[in-house]
Amino acid sequence: MHRHGLLVAFAVALAALCVAPRFSKGEDKHRSKILGLAHVAFFVNDLEKTRAFYKDFLGFDEPFSLKRPDGTTQMAFIKINDHQYVELSTDKPKVDSEDGQLSHVSIYTDDAAAMRERPHRQFQLQREGPGQPHVGNCAVSS
Repeated sequence: MHRHGLLVAFAVALAALCVAPRFSKGEDKHRSKILGLAHVAFFVNDLEKTRAFYKDFLGFDEPFSLKRPDGTTQMAFIKINDHQYVELSTDKPKVDSEDGQLSHVSIYTDDAAAMRERPHRQFQLQREGPGQPHVGNCAVSS
């Protein structure tokens, strides 16, 4: 349970950082704003124990899950509120770990198209392929 508490604390801290205003010299006067954290996704090694933590201990609901063709659960979605979820994936991460790993963090914005284009303008980045902009190791999509 201690590890799960750290993950929840990390997610809350990240959400606070995402909604904090960002200012720097030379920024566009009107730019897309990060409005909050949409979801955070984790690779989990034991889905049933993780579900028990979020549902039984913390009291959240699991409104839906995605199944594989063989009927096993691939992903479970824990509803935090009407706009935020925790995504639990039973897929194996690219880097093997016994402890589970953060898969990705998803933010929501007031202008997804502008948010997607801004890093390319600001840092003069080239797209890696049709419709596949990347900034560092972060895929940007809407």
